[in-house]
Amino acid sequence: MGCDGVLNVLKPPGMTSHDVISFVRRTLGIRRVGHAGTLDPDAAGVLPVFCGLATRFIEYFDGHDKTYRFWLSFGEQTDTGDDSGRVIATSDVRSLGGSEIEQVLAALTGPQEQIPPMYSAVHHQGKRLYELARAGQVVERAPRSIVIRRLQLVKQEQDRILVEADCSKGTYIRTLAEAIAQRLGMAGTVTFLLRTEAGPFGLNEASTLEEIKAQGAALLKPADQYMAFIEAVRLPAAAVVDFAIGRTVVLPQEQLSSGTVVRVYDEYAHFLGMGRWQANGLRPVKVLPDAGTHAVHR
Repeated sequence: MGCDGVLNVLKPPGMTSHDVISFVRRTLGIRRVGHAGTLDPDAAGVLPVFCGLATRFIEYFDGHDKTYRFWLSFGEQTDTGDDSGRVIATSDVRSLGGSEIEQVLAALTGPQEQIPPMYSAVHHQGKRLYELARAGQVVERAPRSIVIRRLQLVKQEQDRILVEADCSKGTYIRTLAEAIAQRLGMAGTVTFLLRTEAGPFGLNEASTLEEIKAQGAALLKPADQYMAFIEAVRLPAAAVVDFAIGRTVVLPQEQLSSGTVVRVYDEYAHFLGMGRWQANGLRPVKVLPDAGTHAVHR
């Protein structure tokens, strides 16, 4: 397999997602590396990293829901939304009942609009918002549609709560935390943020940077191993050649809905790439270089 595959990385706090990419490039000695789902520098948790040919499949992982755990501490609000920023508002910390917290969490669950924070990687006129924020600029941001699928109170302490959130792509946990604090009548900021799931990637299977440094490419897994959410199609031997050279494959079996993207395998379960159903058959979308090899050796 060489250095083609996916790493489920446990990103530590204090590193940017790009820092992790640079680490993987140096450690594995390759240039073609990318990631799905950026994590804040102060956040920790699951960061899917794609290496070599596997980078061709990042697009299929980018829209997944995420799960986070975060401590929301009351009494202060910062300009960054976490404890790395400058305090811009304060409040008294009042006593909270568990039912009051749960009512607020329930009210913030479901489809909604969220305005990206200034300290985010969203582009505005060719620059990242965080670059403008560091220069002291505040610009108007358009709200984005997100979905908060679940908010659960995990633990409560005197001046902070631990919350678990299932949410759609594009959700800013720092902004969500500020909304929770506001509805509870206090200033608040995130003091710990951990991503425990990113689509099919989970925290329990994530590798630390130390493990990656020690084991290297041995930790890489084939991209299709994480793609069970996409339907698979097996091609008969006669059709593998057509797929390998980019020719639309006509199959006798019942077709899926037009436009459906599928994983494509040969009859021996070798992953060949991705295809898309059309009215006239299965059109190759992404073909792995060795698909032709599988076609020849029959």
